[in-house]
Amino acid sequence: MSYEAAKAIIARAHSVGVNFINTAVVYRRGLSEDFIGRALRELKIQRDEVVIATKIPGDFLSPDDVFKAVDGSLRRLGVSTIDLLQLH
Repeated sequence: MSYEAAKAIIARAHSVGVNFINTAVVYRRGLSEDFIGRALRELKIQRDEVVIATKIPGDFLSPDDVFKAVDGSLRRLGVSTIDLLQLH
């Protein structure tokens, strides 16, 4: 999927009241998180308007791995918090 297609989907979903975004580190090796973060910024969707959930791989659960995964997700999403962190 192209970035423009992803952005259009996010814009449409937001316009009809969808406020829950679910993604994962492993979706296209982080590209999904990049697309979501970029679209939220470009569409000027405020952080408090959406709930962001992401997932980390269940095979990497040492404290170092978890913190590294979360830091990467925060960076790719361009946010300071993740509302729901799940195991994938």
